[in-house]
Amino acid sequence: MLIGRHKASTGVRGRRAFFFLREEYIGTDAAEPSLRLRVASQRRGEVTLAYKRFAAGDKPCCPSDGTVKVRFAMGDGRLQPLEPIPPAASRLPPS
Repeated sequence: MLIGRHKASTGVRGRRAFFFLREEYIGTDAAEPSLRLRVASQRRGEVTLAYKRFAAGDKPCCPSDGTVKVRFAMGDGRLQPLEPIPPAASRLPPS
C-alpha cells in the first residue's frame, strides 16, 4: 500500500491510499482525495488509515473536527473498508 498525491476532479489536491495485494493493484481508499491522510497501523491483511476531518471555517492547515480511523481488509483480491469512510466534504477544507 502507498499513499500518493492526487488531484481531484474538482481541482483540489490531496492524498489517496493505493492498495496492492502482492503486485496487483486492488483499489483506492475513496473516490475523492483527502487533504490529511496517514497510515495509523498495518498488520497482515489489514491496514488502518487515519483521516483528519475539517469543520466549517477551518483553514487548510488546521483541521479541527478530529481524526477518524478506518480499517481496510485485503483478501481474495478485494479491498473492503470495515468502518464508514468519512464523507469527502469533511476530508477536504471548506471552500
